[in-house]
Amino acid sequence: YYSVKESVHLWTVYRPLDVTLAVAGTAENLYVLTSDTATTNWITNPSFEADVAGTSPPTSWVASGATLTVSAAQARDGTRSMLVNPDNLAVREGGYFSLGLYPGNRPISVSAYIRGFAAAGDARIEIRRGDTGALLVAGNTITLQAGNWNDRSIATLREDPTRPIVELRVFINTVTQHTNDFYVDSVQAETYNFISDYEDGSLGIERRWEGTAHSIISL
Repeated sequence: YYSVKESVHLWTVYRPLDVTLAVAGTAENLYVLTSDTATTNWITNPSFEADVAGTSPPTSWVASGATLTVSAAQARDGTRSMLVNPDNLAVREGGYFSLGLYPGNRPISVSAYIRGFAAAGDARIEIRRGDTGALLVAGNTITLQAGNWNDRSIATLREDPTRPIVELRVFINTVTQHTNDFYVDSVQAETYNFISDYEDGSLGIERRWEGTAHSIISL
């Protein structure tokens, strides 16, 4: 049975806490509420933790003009990332994740963090149709450079009721033809007209996986 207070609330969530105090007998914050935008990440292996290092290609990813390998050399979230080694035979070499059939009356925003080895080459995120390969929207181009994971490529495909229900693919690939390797991590796809902070089910008490960790969508 619900209490009157619970029955009129939008929802009531209980969060069990199992925390060791930093200093016994001293008050401290155990839980902090945040105003982050609630979102669902539809990428099922977003930080490439579902595989051991050396796996090629990562789970749920398909190579396209490049070799994709799980790497433990660099990671923005977790302990692994995806290493992309372009074939250097054409432009737009990399790999993709399929979102499956997607209706045109819903928006989709995708993003990924990209890190290079040196100041050479480029990469970006894209959304393409699975049936024709047509480019629907391209994210901002990231100039590859070594150093950190501050560079995030972002693309938003806005709702269009005239667009048929087709397979959508999230591509991460080169923009120009080159042979410069790069790392990809923290990939996200969400049904908004904007991008929120990256999330997966491992990032704190407010996050969860909808099943097996790193192999299913996260909220």
